Amino acid sequence: MTQRTGGDHRPLLAGLASALVAVLFFGWFVTFGPGRSVGPEVSAMEAAASQSPKRSAQTPTTVASVLAPRVTSPAPGAVSGDPQVLPRSDAEALTVLNNKIAASAQAVAIDGQWAAQLASKYVGIVDPAQVTTTGSHKFYAGDILAEHVALASQLADTRLVLLDSRTFGAGKRNGDAPYYVTVALDPTFTGADRVMAWCASRFEGLTGTALTDRCLPTQLTPVTG
Repeated sequence: MTQRTGGDHRPLLAGLASALVAVLFFGWFVTFGPGRSVGPEVSAMEAAASQSPKRSAQTPTTVASVLAPRVTSPAPGAVSGDPQVLPRSDAEALTVLNNKIAASAQAVAIDGQWAAQLASKYVGIVDPAQVTTTGSHKFYAGDILAEHVALASQLADTRLVLLDSRTFGAGKRNGDAPYYVTVALDPTFTGADRVMAWCASRFEGLTGTALTDRCLPTQLTPVTG
């Protein structure tokens, strides 16, 4: 009996070797060769952002807006609007009042000019429409002086003077004592209507009797009779 022998395997081995070489070459080509897969490029801005540390948002600069009051220069001859140290006693205040009306008598010519009358009081007057800093309706020398100084400060760009009521117009008086009259003087005051227009512009919000109680035209004429 003749013994059976195995077939020739060399062609098969050669095929397997060729296939393995092809697989290895394809893998190299895909991984390292010209056919490698290229991912999306990172832009320069993205790269810089990824490398730079994050910064906290900058706090906006706050600009404070202050509404400033109007600044004016005192008119020539006007009473200073700067804060004044008021006298401690009524006797001292009365001396100051009398000195002021004496100075005005030398500085103001009573020749018919128009003025805006802002206050008129004698020492001891009771004014139901006004109160003093202490809450009283009775005005003493210190209260009259304080009102005059306050008006001078409020109207610092206007010439304000303190007049003796006995020296103009009807020569009004309280016994032998004067009314201390605060008036505003201005070259544009050519008539009562111009004075009232000025009053309305300076005391906004007041009309009618409320306005004329605070500011009204008066003509500084020499005393008659």
